[in-house]
Amino acid sequence: MSYATNFGVVPQPVYAGSGARLAAAAIDGAIVFYAVKTALGGCDALCALNGLPDTHALATFADFARPAALLAYCIAFEGGVGATIGKMMMQLRVHGADGQPLGFGRAAGRNIAKAASLATLGLGFIPCMFAGRRQALHDLMAASVVVRA
Repeated sequence: MSYATNFGVVPQPVYAGSGARLAAAAIDGAIVFYAVKTALGGCDALCALNGLPDTHALATFADFARPAALLAYCIAFEGGVGATIGKMMMQLRVHGADGQPLGFGRAAGRNIAKAASLATLGLGFIPCMFAGRRQALHDLMAASVVVRA
């Protein structure tokens, strides 16, 4: 039996603060950065073994691969499991404002909007510090919340 059936009260969720969310983002960024770096290092080694000339194309590809890989990583984990590895380590979960799982569509919208929040020098994250449910702009746009698991 759950807490709600025992006492007739449903506990309110504890919304994640900006510090825990920032730490989770740093962990996720490090995971994706080193995964892409390792993959591109393997490609570089294969080029060297096969005698292919060293070009700047691989470095240019890395500039685009990291943000794309981070976007795909966040969409896959938040849409599928409800939390990225960094969020799991910080004991956070992302779900819809209605309490339902986020799903891949809303996870994609949330993370594309997060990129827009970052592009405005982080101004989209300001509501996270002051709003009652601690929703950043991308959370408001995707109707999602980040809560303590």
